[in-house]
Amino acid sequence: MDRFYPVPLPILTCRSLQQLKLSHCHLPDPPLPLPTFANLRDLTSYFCVLTDDIISILLSCCLFLRSLVITGCMGLLAIHIRSPSLQSFTLNSSSVYGNEVDDLIIEDAPNLQRLMLHRSVAHDSQITILNTPKLELLGIVNTAIKTLKMCGTYFEPNNVTTPYESTRMVGNLRTAMNSLRNLALSVDFNDYDQVKIVPDLLRCFPCLEILDVQVVGTCCHREDSAFWEQQGSLDCLDHHLKRITIKGFEGHRTDLAFAKFIIAKARTLKVMTVLSKFNWTRKLRQTMQCHLDLKNRASLGVRVFLKTTKSSTDEFQLGSQ
Repeated sequence: MDRFYPVPLPILTCRSLQQLKLSHCHLPDPPLPLPTFANLRDLTSYFCVLTDDIISILLSCCLFLRSLVITGCMGLLAIHIRSPSLQSFTLNSSSVYGNEVDDLIIEDAPNLQRLMLHRSVAHDSQITILNTPKLELLGIVNTAIKTLKMCGTYFEPNNVTTPYESTRMVGNLRTAMNSLRNLALSVDFNDYDQVKIVPDLLRCFPCLEILDVQVVGTCCHREDSAFWEQQGSLDCLDHHLKRITIKGFEGHRTDLAFAKFIIAKARTLKVMTVLSKFNWTRKLRQTMQCHLDLKNRASLGVRVFLKTTKSSTDEFQLGSQ
């Protein structure tokens, strides 16, 4: 604990404090002095020492808290979120201290609108989302996730190990999250187990308007694109999806087949943006347009943008679009 600064007690009981950013700090052991952060609206913790109990206590004390950001903090194992006021929660458990969150449970957050997770959280953690009737933005959801539960829908490992057979089991798909408008996914299109989860996830969000897809896995192990050719349409593609961004596009048949599927099925699509490290020459653009089969597009007004990016595309930067 010598590397971390103790938070002064007068800070905890300051009634006028509405925004607080902590870095390399630690809070005192419970019980905390009362009132603690009585009027705090925004709390951000960078590389601090936190515990599951401290998070629960803070949420119960901060009756007006709207935004909570936790980045690279150590000491957290199972986070339970219960807050009537919280509107935005960001979690990046990737830590230089080697600590990862095992469980994230959004138990009761009736006003939560934005749940933003670093890709490592969505891969290594078990995530449960229960009472979030106003949730509009969710990401990044890694399709290699350990366990994801949303109301009556769940995705979790199966014991099946037969090649080309899914090792993920999808639970009750009758429960839809109609409030969600904005979703970010991380997908390895060369991993058949992950690919099969994508349409099942999209079925859970029939009112989805913005989709952000991060392509991971640069080694192409399978060039089978037949999966997307066999898929029917989805409610969100028929009625609501307006924008999609595909980041880290590699041009393999597998990720290209997904892009072609969206073009062929999304009736309300206005913009598709493809981000890649390619230098999009005129010839390459023409080839791409041919592969996407734009003549058979479901939305006559769709615009396709092919862009070159050399920056990291791992961040979830939606919401303002």
